[in-house]
Amino acid sequence: MKNTLAENMRRFGTKNLTETQLDMFKRNDDEYFINRAEYDSFDTDYETLAHDMKMAIEHQDGRVAIKVVEKLLKYITVDVYEKLKFSQERAADNPNNATYTSHINIVKDEINSIQQVNQDVLKNVISVLKADPRNVPAMQMIYDIIDDLWSSVD
Repeated sequence: MKNTLAENMRRFGTKNLTETQLDMFKRNDDEYFINRAEYDSFDTDYETLAHDMKMAIEHQDGRVAIKVVEKLLKYITVDVYEKLKFSQERAADNPNNATYTSHINIVKDEINSIQQVNQDVLKNVISVLKADPRNVPAMQMIYDIIDDLWSSVD
């Protein structure tokens, strides 16, 4: 009986791989939340974005970092305002429910924090990462922005 694994390792040159090469095989897109099919864009949260950006930094993965920045841009320009509108509609439908009023205030505070973010910086980082996908300082800048927003909301 043949050892199929050993035969394929010899055939595809996967014997005696370095640690870095082995890591390439271990890593897959599923470890990033942003690449998962069940990741809902409307429920973007800073913790998930920070997690993915931290991993992108560790792997020097500009492709994922760009996705995170684009997701953050969409959230701070569109999704957070949709969240506010949704809460305002629910509060109008349920005027005696203080939970919706409280949620509106939380979202408004978040919007105040978001308005401090320079969107041009985010767009420039995308350009930088397209030119140099391994640019860790650019990725770190985005991580810091996400972390600051996360801290202000917490």
